[in-house]
Amino acid sequence: MKALVLFTAIFSFVASDPIEPNVAPFDYMNEGDKLQGFLSVPDVTPAPVVIILPDWDGVNLYEKQRATMIAKELGYVAFAADIYGADLHEVVEFSERIELSTKYRSNNALYISRIKAAIDLMKSSDLVISDKIAVIGYCFGGTGVITYALSGESDAAALVSLHGGLTDFVVGPEVKPKLLVLSGGADDTATDIMKLEDTLNVANATWEITRYSGIKHGFTAFESGAYNKWADERSWKSMSFFLQEALGDVAFAGKIPAAESVETIDYTDVDGALLRGYLSIPEMGSSAKVPAVIIFPDWDGVNQYEKLRATSLSGVGYVAFAADIYGKDLQEDLPFDTRREQATLYRSNQALYVQRMQTAIDLVKARDDVDINKIAIIGYCFGGTGVVTYAFSGAEDAKIAVAFHGGLTSLPSPSPEIKSHILILSGGDDDAHGNQTELEMHFNEGNADWEITRYADVVHGFTSWTSGGYNLLADARSWESMLTEFERIFNMDGSGTVVDVATEAGIFNTLLAAAAGAGLVDTLSNPDATLTVLAPSDAAFEGIDVMTLVSDLEALKTLLLNHVLDTEVYSKDLSNGQVVTMLGGGEVTVMIADGKVMLNNAMVVSPDVMASNGVIHVLDALIDFSDDNIVNVASANGNFGTLLAAANAAGLVDTLSNPDATLTVFAPSDAAFEGIDVMTLVSDLEALKTLLLNHVLDTEVYSKDLSNGQVVTMLGGGEVTVLIADGKVMLNNAVVVSPDVMASNGVIHVLDKLIDFSVDNIVNVASANGNFGTLLAAANAAGLVDTLSNPDANYTIVDVATANGSFGTLLTAATAAGLVDTLSDPDATLTVFAPTDEAFEGVDVAALLKDTGALKAILLNHVLGSVVMSTDLTDDQEVTMLGGGKLTVKIDGGTVMVNNAKVTGADVKATNGVIHVIDSVITFDAKVVDDKNEKVEDPTDKVKPNEDESSTSACSLAPIVLIAMISMIVV
Repeated sequence: MKALVLFTAIFSFVASDPIEPNVAPFDYMNEGDKLQGFLSVPDVTPAPVVIILPDWDGVNLYEKQRATMIAKELGYVAFAADIYGADLHEVVEFSERIELSTKYRSNNALYISRIKAAIDLMKSSDLVISDKIAVIGYCFGGTGVITYALSGESDAAALVSLHGGLTDFVVGPEVKPKLLVLSGGADDTATDIMKLEDTLNVANATWEITRYSGIKHGFTAFESGAYNKWADERSWKSMSFFLQEALGDVAFAGKIPAAESVETIDYTDVDGALLRGYLSIPEMGSSAKVPAVIIFPDWDGVNQYEKLRATSLSGVGYVAFAADIYGKDLQEDLPFDTRREQATLYRSNQALYVQRMQTAIDLVKARDDVDINKIAIIGYCFGGTGVVTYAFSGAEDAKIAVAFHGGLTSLPSPSPEIKSHILILSGGDDDAHGNQTELEMHFNEGNADWEITRYADVVHGFTSWTSGGYNLLADARSWESMLTEFERIFNMDGSGTVVDVATEAGIFNTLLAAAAGAGLVDTLSNPDATLTVLAPSDAAFEGIDVMTLVSDLEALKTLLLNHVLDTEVYSKDLSNGQVVTMLGGGEVTVMIADGKVMLNNAMVVSPDVMASNGVIHVLDALIDFSDDNIVNVASANGNFGTLLAAANAAGLVDTLSNPDATLTVFAPSDAAFEGIDVMTLVSDLEALKTLLLNHVLDTEVYSKDLSNGQVVTMLGGGEVTVLIADGKVMLNNAVVVSPDVMASNGVIHVLDKLIDFSVDNIVNVASANGNFGTLLAAANAAGLVDTLSNPDANYTIVDVATANGSFGTLLTAATAAGLVDTLSDPDATLTVFAPTDEAFEGVDVAALLKDTGALKAILLNHVLGSVVMSTDLTDDQEVTMLGGGKLTVKIDGGTVMVNNAKVTGADVKATNGVIHVIDSVITFDAKVVDDKNEKVEDPTDKVKPNEDESSTSACSLAPIVLIAMISMIVV
């Protein structure tokens, strides 16, 4: 075991780019099933083992790469375990992934058995230290890790869940292993995380949970569109250090620094206040400028604690300054009343607090040994509140603000653009942290980059050595988290300026020669600059006449400056359709699709290459700034050759290039034309022209302008129905894979198919969707195609709801209340707000069924006697339901609420009305339904039931089942 002195060592493990797997297959059995995992062995054995639970697509290349990285970089045996079976390693079909992952998520015993099989296998290996076992999991595997933790199993010492799906976990016995959960802020909701904390606390777990702002599900998956290098590297570092401690490879001596090494600095604030801070300077072997960290004190004033923290920071290379807030005479041994009085003064006068902090920052920036572009502020408790308040002010001097156990319950309104990266480190039992959901909302309101970590069973003041709340592990983990983020923010890995990094890389020789010719080397080498360089590699210059470029140095300078920004922009800051003005005045349009980032015509092949004065994004081409009309943008992109050839044949190039036009083009990519006989299309130019114009509008329509159920008439006369569900936008049969690609004369939405304008009966819709081939073949064999294509077929609300399978409770209640005939009436025109089965969770359904009068009133209060589509709803609209209840509609962005219930699926059509799916049973004023004996008049009581409706043949059910499947696509 290596003994580490706290605060003097930094552990830096960096997730490398995807590497060639170095694994061996390993066959084993579980529950009678043959499994095959993959083993990667470090240079030195026996060693601890890390078992990797795979994502929902099975154990494949990704898990093999991670296993290789663990063995190579961490020195552990790594085993990529099998869950599904030896013949299910590459699960490609979405439906099969759903089926398999659901099988294990719904059968905890089987999932845990699979995990234990891998653990038992590794425990029996001579390569492994059998009492040093960790289990980590990604996505579906991350869910498995938490499920295993809550099972009470104790074979593993450490568990790590990375972007694991959060469900309603079953709380089991006490959790034995230490658990680390790493979550994207745009993946799991803060509310789900708080619920998970509560679940783990009930199980007495030792947990640590970290959240990364704006990060989506799958952020560690190299080939995923959600991959994020920052979050991947941060989570890898966090996991690595966590595993080393949990597996006993490192331990903390827990020493307080022997003595402070500081210089007293007296200074004066602008209001005349006399202040005294304490400076600690690192031992430097050169005159190079270094980053600085300003420490803001706890509520007991700046004293020995802050001096010791400053000493620790200078020991790892930072100029550190323990700043004063209260005044030079209010520092040591302050009485409780004085502490409360001073802390209240500055919390209530945030402008004064920010002023005090700015004065300290300005003092440090004035030093010759400080790099003014590399300033951090950190604070403890009251000081933690302060650094977040400073960041919320919008001030730009601090690159990063770190709050240790800060009071975060009463923060000011944030600036519209928070400049500092915010790192929050809090105890899981610290009430001062406040509500996690509200805190994240505050940060997101200010567009902040943030990271929040909380530690189980840790109270307020956990870093204070002499406090009763001191926690050695949380102190060490939080300190390590801060220092490794400093490394990233300040680029402390030894790389130089943009020019230095580009020179060392060896693939930018042409670009560097051009920069020298244009006189830009000094600009790109300026150590005080903050640049973003979009850098074409040498390969990008192939085929370009460089001598012609160099012959006009002013034009060359403009071209190169059109590849530079004077601020740092990382890949996570880019968004699809974003337009950026470069230093040379040219405009770049960002296009993001399938994880690929295009800047006009150039693709980013390697993002976020750090330099000391900025960041480099490597390009595969020089950016083209020629006229960016729709034709040129599509041509430069390189994925629309077939579409452009068809447009040329149909005589539409001039139309699409017209600089005075304002067009919207729904553009099928080259892949969308696969399997289509293009020669047949071209043989009838008039039909081709109509087809292409049916992909064009003569006005600009952006993705935000589209709504579910909207019907749009195209220039060719065809009608397109917009379907929006789960963030996916469909136009008839075609999916929008990349919206809002800007051009000078309009906007492009990239499609995965040509839009189908054939009759949209059930067969055509299912056929166009592409996922129902087997079902349609079976329907054809059974002679049901004509039935399913029948334009006069009737499928009522009850038929659709029954076949859908998610409304069993609602239909049972409707039957008990005698409303099935009402909802099945083919002549009715109804709107039903339909709670799913999950919406009834927590509702005493048995009690409702016993009181059919009240039940009928409740159900009729979910029904309107006319068809109301989602497009007919308006904010604050009030509607009277058939049961007499008053329904208020609230619309906020894309969210529609009806009283307390959220509409989760809109405009599911039936022949006698429309269904809107809701997530809760709607509640009304009690007086609407409080008299259970009051007869509620049903306006459709006169409708008589059909005597033969109860007998339905298997054949007649088939189209209903298919209707349900198609409706599920919409929902």
